[in-house]
Amino acid sequence: MRPLVLVNTSPRRWVISAALFENAGRYITGNIYEGRLPDRFFVLKLRAYIGAIVDRHGHAFAERVAGIFRKSGYTTRAEIRLTELGAPRNPDLGDVDVLAWTGSGTDVFIAECKRLTPALTVREVIQRLEDFRGDEQRKDSLGKHLARLAWLDKNRAGLQKITGIPATAISFRPLLVTSELVPMRFFEEMKFPTNRVVSADDLSAYLQ
Repeated sequence: MRPLVLVNTSPRRWVISAALFENAGRYITGNIYEGRLPDRFFVLKLRAYIGAIVDRHGHAFAERVAGIFRKSGYTTRAEIRLTELGAPRNPDLGDVDVLAWTGSGTDVFIAECKRLTPALTVREVIQRLEDFRGDEQRKDSLGKHLARLAWLDKNRAGLQKITGIPATAISFRPLLVTSELVPMRFFEEMKFPTNRVVSADDLSAYLQ
């Protein structure tokens, strides 16, 4: 993000590498196109554009995850609004990215699907772990998923209607499915079991 390195302030002197500058330009424009950078990187007008790209790619990733479940023998529903299951509109609990179950069992997978960039530096790893600590009050990237799980555990009638599994028999299997191998997989302080963090590439083996 900062390919020009300031090495002296008085007078101001910079280290400029043509190769580094080219790589930085490719990194920024490529990740804008893919919608992989946080909206805090951008001014207000560009945030709407980034948001639309993130939504489009997010829907596609959720469908990919649902397809993996189906190939493993599960029935799925993607992007179910919690209001459809009886949740109030306020506070807005969002949606379940992928719901998966079988007709012969009681396990119901509730998958939160996150399409993320690889965390390549120490700073990026720390930021990623902060984003996924599971702080419901701060509503971080994991906090809202935990709030959904808590509500679903207390209000099972909607899931019974969709899956056909008796509410009292449903065994919740929450997952955090990511597009990459992520540091949260090894973050014991996260308010979510690390053995339930799995990349999409490993999901089929995980289900087996």
